[in-house]
This record gives sequence, C-alpha cells and structure tokens, in this order.
Amino acid sequence: GLLDDSRLAHDLASRLQETKKMGPVAIRHTLGTRRIPRPIIDSVVDGLAAVDGEVLEQLVVRRAAQLRGLDRSTQVRRLVGYLARRGHQGPDVYRVVDRVLGHG
Repeated sequence: GLLDDSRLAHDLASRLQETKKMGPVAIRHTLGTRRIPRPIIDSVVDGLAAVDGEVLEQLVVRRAAQLRGLDRSTQVRRLVGYLARRGHQGPDVYRVVDRVLGHG
C-alpha cells in the first residue's frame, strides 16, 4: 500500500523497453518478479507502444556481427534465440533477421 503498483509498473516497463530494448514477454516476466498484480501487468504491457522494427534491426545487426563465419541456419537460430531472450517474438523477428542476413 506504500507504492502505487500501477505507476511503478508503467515506469519500469517504459524504462525496460527504452533502455534495455526488452520486448513484451520479458517486460511481463520482470514485472511479475516484482510481485505486481497480473491485471496491472496486463494493462501496462498492452499499453506499451509496439516494438519499432528499427530497434529490432539494430539489435540483430549488432549481434550478427559476432556470428560471422557461421552458417546461415545457425545464425538465424542464434539471432532468433537472442531476441526471444529479450522478450521479442513473432513473425517480425524472423522478418528482421531475414532482412539483416539477406535472403538466403
């Protein structure tokens, strides 16, 4: 009762999305570890702006540089896993990875 859970969740979610480039899945998990009630988490995460494709592309470009020399399927698997661990999922992830690596 000392903190406004909704305000805390909103501030934390915005910060995680902006500074750590986390996606909705990771933000939802992080807020859950803070014992914020599920309805508040759902409301806050649903209210976040959609992940910008440029943000995903920057993350993939940076990580792909470390994967040079590996075959394409290994690069795709590792890049998708990297983004999943950051809370990004769905077809946009595969589109960005495909665009960065080039159609192959």
